[in-house]
Amino acid sequence: MGLEVELEKGYGPCPVLIGEKTLDATLIQLGMADFDVILGMDWLAWHFANLLCTEKKLTFKDKEGAEFSFSGTKFPRKRKLILSALNAKKCLEKGAVGYLVSVVDLTKEAPRMEDIDVVWDYPDVFPEELPGLPPDRATEFVIDLIPGAAPVSKAPYRIAPTELKELKVQLQELLDKGYHQLKIKEGDIPKTAFRTRYRHYEFLVMSFGLTNAPATFMELMNRIFHDMLDTSVILFIDDILVYSKDKETHIKNLNATLQRLRKEKLYAKFTKCEFWLSEVAFLGHVVSAEGIEVDPSKIEAIVKWEAPKSIVEIRSFLGLAGYYRRFEEDYSQIVVPLTSLTKKGENFVWTDKCEKSFQTLKTKLISASILTIPVPEQSFTLYTDASRLGLGCVLMQGEQVIAYASRQLKTHEKNYPTHDLELAAVVHAVKIWRHYLYGEKFQIKLDHKSLTYLFNQKELNMRQRRWLELLKDYDCDI
Repeated sequence: MGLEVELEKGYGPCPVLIGEKTLDATLIQLGMADFDVILGMDWLAWHFANLLCTEKKLTFKDKEGAEFSFSGTKFPRKRKLILSALNAKKCLEKGAVGYLVSVVDLTKEAPRMEDIDVVWDYPDVFPEELPGLPPDRATEFVIDLIPGAAPVSKAPYRIAPTELKELKVQLQELLDKGYHQLKIKEGDIPKTAFRTRYRHYEFLVMSFGLTNAPATFMELMNRIFHDMLDTSVILFIDDILVYSKDKETHIKNLNATLQRLRKEKLYAKFTKCEFWLSEVAFLGHVVSAEGIEVDPSKIEAIVKWEAPKSIVEIRSFLGLAGYYRRFEEDYSQIVVPLTSLTKKGENFVWTDKCEKSFQTLKTKLISASILTIPVPEQSFTLYTDASRLGLGCVLMQGEQVIAYASRQLKTHEKNYPTHDLELAAVVHAVKIWRHYLYGEKFQIKLDHKSLTYLFNQKELNMRQRRWLELLKDYDCDI
């Protein structure tokens, strides 16, 4: 696009050159910083414009019905759009270039703090500028360098509600006795240790200087909101999620959260906060009153994914799709043709079975089930099944599905008798959903009658004995 007339005040009829066609535009001067000129919906409609997004192309029609077009590119990172009526001469000298940029809803206003219930009482928690340096805190962000010490690299795990409850009781007992931390010496690196009554767990925490800043911040936030965690607040790094069952309870919880931030002189950026939401997108999921579902914006890449042309592309696709496998029943069986191509020594041949598996997986992600959020201290039902292809299980509470799980058989498991294979499905389910099932009463339902006598069976092989020892830690009926 190019402009041919320089206007003194920046408004009035201005010719816009589209190829060899000239279209008039009436420009109004606005205080914009992002774009020099916006040709809006009214102008596009007046000239019968049609936007082809895939081709980055605009087609127009003149009064006689003749069609002509303009092809653009995506807006560059550095601002190069020179379509201002105030510099038309420079446009003509340099050759003005137009870009198909974006669509903006000008009728939508940004939320104001004074319009949000409860939040309007806490303007000091959302300052425009920080008031100064933070005060001294119990948890300090320091870097203690110890020669030769390596940072901790240990995967986090989810703890069962029963264990979490017991852990809080034990920690409170130590705090009441004045034992804030127990120091031990292991090698040359001091650690803080705490052993629970569960013999198979021991928590060893490196000093904060050997970890990263997010871990230190998490410790600080957990101390501040310790009595609100697991009841009305969830913390994840620098995110604070406040949840409630009804409006009256939410007013109390939101007030308590903001009062705590005010007391500890912690601040939030208002423009990055959202309040009074009926649903929230969090970690690739959408959480609402109905339950948990896949975030549509996150699976867009999967839906648009073209058929893989190499093993690397298959692994990339399965890695992305596998994140949402808990929403899909029989996931492991669906992906068998795809995973078989990733085996060592296998030639890459994209067959009809692979294409069907690929398309089925994308379709199922679009129509993935909505999973319910489990209610504490209510019984669960665990359904398991096994075949010569894999193991499958479903965890339910009442009539609602909490999660699906499945996996393919390992090489040695293909030689298991049916009895052991069905038991392997039970063990697989109990292990992956331990954080739901440990300390809770639940029923296991399956289609293999002999397993109902498992706890009274006298003759067991070594594998069955090992699995039975695991199941005895749970309050379950088969």
